[in-house]
Amino acid sequence: MRIIKKVTIDEIEKHLLLLGGGNHPDNMKQVYEFQNRYLAELTKDDYLNLVFLDSPSTKELIQIAKIRTLKKMGEAANTLNGKKLGTNWDLTKIISDTKIFLETTQGLVKFPAFLLRSSKNDESKLGDWYLQDGSHRALGYAMYLLDNTVDYTIQQTYIVADKELIIENVA
Repeated sequence: MRIIKKVTIDEIEKHLLLLGGGNHPDNMKQVYEFQNRYLAELTKDDYLNLVFLDSPSTKELIQIAKIRTLKKMGEAANTLNGKKLGTNWDLTKIISDTKIFLETTQGLVKFPAFLLRSSKNDESKLGDWYLQDGSHRALGYAMYLLDNTVDYTIQQTYIVADKELIIENVA
């Protein structure tokens, strides 16, 4: 992971509002909870090792994956043939939305920035970073990566952290 720069609460909130997600209050609660906020780039390993959502709709994926990393959840999702897991978790729609995005970006796959936060409690056993916002996008892209449909492109993310991170100056 490469930390690009520090960002403000307002920058993160503006980005989240533009995305129009349904869990804005919860996302902003997390943004305010942590004192350190950054924009970063994720390597493929960073990306696939993000800690994934645990919700009633993702329970079936978790049972198959055994470990709640994006990589294991993507592998599990690829075995379910587009199954509808819950009201907001239709794998056919996630695959379709990802395919459309991949086609419109002509292989220059850079999704809107995700939002990560420092892992808490039991999540810390799984990895350092929890995927706070962008789970659908992240899962769809992981599914395509894991079945070798596309090559990985560095993704950007906002990070809210419990500790200061080192900003890498690139000439």
